[in-house]
Amino acid sequence: MVIYDIQDGGARPYTYISSLKQLLSTAAKAGVGVIVCDRPAPLSGSVVDGPMMQPGFRSFVGIDDIPLRYGMTMGEMAQYFNRDVGADLKISKMSGYRRSHYYDDYIRHYVPPSLNLPTLNSLFVFVGLVLVEASKVSLARGTPYPFSQFGYHGAYGLEIKEEGALFRKIVFISMLDPLSNQKLEGFAIHIDDRTKFRSSTLAIRILKHLYSLRPDDLDFKHLSILYGSDELERFLKDGMSVKE
Repeated sequence: MVIYDIQDGGARPYTYISSLKQLLSTAAKAGVGVIVCDRPAPLSGSVVDGPMMQPGFRSFVGIDDIPLRYGMTMGEMAQYFNRDVGADLKISKMSGYRRSHYYDDYIRHYVPPSLNLPTLNSLFVFVGLVLVEASKVSLARGTPYPFSQFGYHGAYGLEIKEEGALFRKIVFISMLDPLSNQKLEGFAIHIDDRTKFRSSTLAIRILKHLYSLRPDDLDFKHLSILYGSDELERFLKDGMSVKE
């Protein structure tokens, strides 16, 4: 028997769920049972956002046909994965779970699932801005504020306004990313209404602006893998508006 008890990050490219599906597949082949200890969806189960994974684009950062922000608990995700795996799966159920609740409605002190996601704010940003990792944009990895700020050369030219968030102009030194040790224009992200903020829309605005400045700063192959299709590449190259 294998017990899986890991807090998820709430986004399709966050690979803990990929490891879960591979665990179920391996356990099914070996005839070993799996118990998944259910945990709340950290960004609530009431919001589903972003593109679906399309056939032909699956990878370890997109292990199944689910949205970018899927709003499922670990138990629900395991049951979904198991539909075509057939493992001997049991779910250790939660008590008191509500789909509308967020991580900090249950647990007062946030426990980071990763060093790069040190706050709940960073988790809300990550679920969309993970797409920006396919470009030469710093997401402040290696600084005290990863996924709570971003920057690139010419960032102040971005017309930035997203419902549910406030943005403050900053200058910072990039660290662990393609723009390492460079002074960058950027923005700090302050979420003031988590029910309305959608970081996937912000990511598309950033990529659209960067493409208008330096098209070669985008890795479209990597972007399509993260996005789950080549739709975003076509959107950027066709010059469509974010609303479209």
